[in-house]
Amino acid sequence: MLYKQINVLIIDDSKTICNSIKHIIEQNEMIKVVDFAHDGKDGYKKIVEHKPDIIILDINMPVMDGLSLLQFLRRQDVWVKSIILSSLTTSGSRTTIKALNLGALDFVHKPETGFNSIADELIDKIIKLSTINTSSISKYISPMTEDEIDFEKTAIYKDLANIQKDNNKNESKKSALDRSLYAKPTNVSSIEYLKNKIPDDFIKPKLIVIGVSTGGPKALHMIIPTIPKTFPLPILIAQHMPEGFTLQLASSINNISEVEVKEAVNGEIIKAGTVYIAPGRRQMGIEVSTLRDISINVTENIHGLDQAPSINYLFDSVEKNIASSAIAVLMTGMGSDGAKSLLKLHQKHALTIAQDKESSTVFGMPRVAIELGAAKVVLKLEDIIPFIQEVLKKVR
Repeated sequence: MLYKQINVLIIDDSKTICNSIKHIIEQNEMIKVVDFAHDGKDGYKKIVEHKPDIIILDINMPVMDGLSLLQFLRRQDVWVKSIILSSLTTSGSRTTIKALNLGALDFVHKPETGFNSIADELIDKIIKLSTINTSSISKYISPMTEDEIDFEKTAIYKDLANIQKDNNKNESKKSALDRSLYAKPTNVSSIEYLKNKIPDDFIKPKLIVIGVSTGGPKALHMIIPTIPKTFPLPILIAQHMPEGFTLQLASSINNISEVEVKEAVNGEIIKAGTVYIAPGRRQMGIEVSTLRDISINVTENIHGLDQAPSINYLFDSVEKNIASSAIAVLMTGMGSDGAKSLLKLHQKHALTIAQDKESSTVFGMPRVAIELGAAKVVLKLEDIIPFIQEVLKKVR
């Protein structure tokens, strides 16, 4: 065997779906399904037993649903790479966003019939996510919220909490509960460090564009709420997501932010202190009017691009219209989308930023950008907004 076997646990209340998923993913000889579980409680026991590389997780299950399992894993300081099987409905997209904030790394649309249609996508995500260190899941996740279950008072907790694990859960559990993982204020020495990284030749920006993929929802939930209401620039974001999910992502972040966060609408003029998230399955760019107003241009994906929304498409649109008057940020994600276009922006003297390896859930897109020499600055996730604020102080 010339490859490392990827052990997968499937957690879904339907035995038929479990068998269907097993059949399609084991077509790849690297992947082995080690077991099934049909509710979250049994799933937790089998996670501890098998220590799988990846779990494929349903949301709606009896006894203990998928969200509760992710929350319980988090409370026990057990980090396992998870792919959510999600329905393309309003409730399905809403719970998927919650799952991503609880530590799930990615999701795949659950078709009503015919699982062969998702075979290539699911296999590709399993293989790519298997290479990620589980520490990437725990470093940057959203804080506990008031609507989460108090497991200590439930029979499920009493049953499952007694299961032996290799890690020292009793010492780590309290620290996991107590830490607040929104971006903390950067200390004084770090601010001085960030000031020293501001390019001397950078001109006053008109907008910020952000490209992000795998790990993006939790990263955006971390940094957008730290932006003050008086922020002087509009922010446009291309996050790889299907139609419907971007609306729920915007709503979820908006609920915890001072700035307005919304799904972008074709033709609207962008304004300061507003975050625009590109609609799923569409491409988002900008247009500049004769009055120098900047408006959003949302189109169908008729451009032959693999991703919709595409980060390259958004970045290229900015490069063609306002070039140097932009701040462009490429964050966590698989693949290379955005890297070449970040280089174009860099060559036009825009301020280009890449997220660093340590704070990225997946160091794919930013790695390619850094290797191309496209990033003027490489920053930790929690330093991106403080750095931009320092830049804006300098160029006013």
